[in-house]
Amino acid sequence: MGGWGSGRPGRRDVIERRLRLDVRVFRRNGWLVAGRAGTLYWSGYGEQTASVRFTTHGDAVVLEYTTKDENGQAVPVQIDVPIRRLPCRFGGHRHYWKCPRCVRWCEVLAADLSCRGWACRQCLRLRYACQGLAPAVRVQQRAHRMFERLGGNADYVMKPRWMRWRTFNRLVAQAQDFDAMADKLFAVDCMNRFGMLPDDLAEWVVKPRGR
Repeated sequence: MGGWGSGRPGRRDVIERRLRLDVRVFRRNGWLVAGRAGTLYWSGYGEQTASVRFTTHGDAVVLEYTTKDENGQAVPVQIDVPIRRLPCRFGGHRHYWKCPRCVRWCEVLAADLSCRGWACRQCLRLRYACQGLAPAVRVQQRAHRMFERLGGNADYVMKPRWMRWRTFNRLVAQAQDFDAMADKLFAVDCMNRFGMLPDDLAEWVVKPRGR
């Protein structure tokens, strides 16, 4: 049995465990320009685990790599991943992949278990790792990320030089709301698990341990 924060059980794998293609990474590095080519690398525990060669054409990125079949034999793979460009209101474009299975527009594609195909998260029935966490932990992590963006924590934050005061105050208020919501969810979970009433829970929280 798992403890607090262990999450709810499920058979769906998480997308963080798969090889992923993020169109935003391609856009930031200028790899979506026709004629660009290179190699993508993935690593784990300090060691390289996979690599894929890519070449960008006008409307697609071609992936070329080698994987293994069930008998351990090398299998060459070549896959065309279509690119879709959506014009922005004030100029420029937003880029998306076109899922090879459901033709859905998405920003991230993941490899299937055989590594011979790529598809969106919905087609592969994948979830995010945070979706397996308890609700209070998920909300607390969201508050923690917002405080980190502000360069502080729940006890102390300082406005970044580049941020407007109105934006800073709004983000602080949102982070504090998420932090308070996490406390409420934790309290509700304790009441459900241990059958505590609100007064009993408050007394248990403030009571020194070991007395």
